[in-house]
Amino acid sequence: LFKEYEVYYPHATKKNSCDPSWTNFYHPCRGTFDTCGMKPELKLGIPQEEKCCWRYSFRYQVEHAFILVQIVEYYHGQFWDYGEDGNSHIIGKGQRIETEMAKDAGTKVFRCFQPTHQVNEAWIKEDFGVDDVDNLAEEVKKWLDNKEKDDADTNNHLDECDLEFNYGEDLKCHSLKHRVMYDECMMNECVFFQK
Repeated sequence: LFKEYEVYYPHATKKNSCDPSWTNFYHPCRGTFDTCGMKPELKLGIPQEEKCCWRYSFRYQVEHAFILVQIVEYYHGQFWDYGEDGNSHIIGKGQRIETEMAKDAGTKVFRCFQPTHQVNEAWIKEDFGVDDVDNLAEEVKKWLDNKEKDDADTNNHLDECDLEFNYGEDLKCHSLKHRVMYDECMMNECVFFQK
């Protein structure tokens, strides 16, 4: 399925930011001409990758993409202090901003959670394998097959495993297996498959 599309990997080049902390969700920049604080010549047309704001570059790409695939990495408990064993999949700060921009652009978001397996009491991170990519391809194909219905359902913007979002003040989301805090880690990887 994916060989029919081009892949954009936003972390392949250096970026800049109009947000001094890069991934502050409350910073007004959402990659548009009006919201980005960069010079006007860096907010027009095809992004000047090493000069423009990463949010402008991301917004440009997500507006030209048909899906966004986000990778949610698994982190061990030494990085924070909550959860049964302190381990969890964490949605990155930048991913929160990216998800909002994708939603504004009307681009479908698929989240892939890093595979893990348990050995005795410990959870071990795994690399994504061919089976994981095949599973993603199946989910994307199902979505494409039902796209007309999906487009009419405004509440079905984000596809992921058993997560229920709460965009309230606490900016947390809850799943059946994990409690996920958005603000605990840096921007995680994501890719686009363009038309």
